Amino acid sequence: MEENAEQIYQKVSFICFNCLHDFIFVWLSICCKATTTSVIKGHWAESQINTWIDNGFIKGYEYGSFKPDNTITRAEFIALINRSYRFKEEATMSFSDVTSTNWGYTEVAKAVKAGFITG
Repeated sequence: MEENAEQIYQKVSFICFNCLHDFIFVWLSICCKATTTSVIKGHWAESQINTWIDNGFIKGYEYGSFKPDNTITRAEFIALINRSYRFKEEATMSFSDVTSTNWGYTEVAKAVKAGFITG
């Protein structure tokens, strides 16, 4: 059964309210593969970060770097939602602040198609 925009919104809201404390202070980079390094070893959110890496929700920066104390960006949050719900379809879009060369462009296009962001 295909979900409508309201059902998707409710699921996204559920994630926001139940997981927000997990990533307010944790920078969950998305663009490239991350490995468990000394950077997250012993971090207060190590277990959650590892779970999200294992589930493919987060990937880290290029060259395997990870910055768990940075603030999550809008594009990273959108990518987390997309990967959590396995959104794959992309909409045609044109946002002045998201160029087609930006790593998050396809993530934003997926979010537009899924109906949980507009612009």
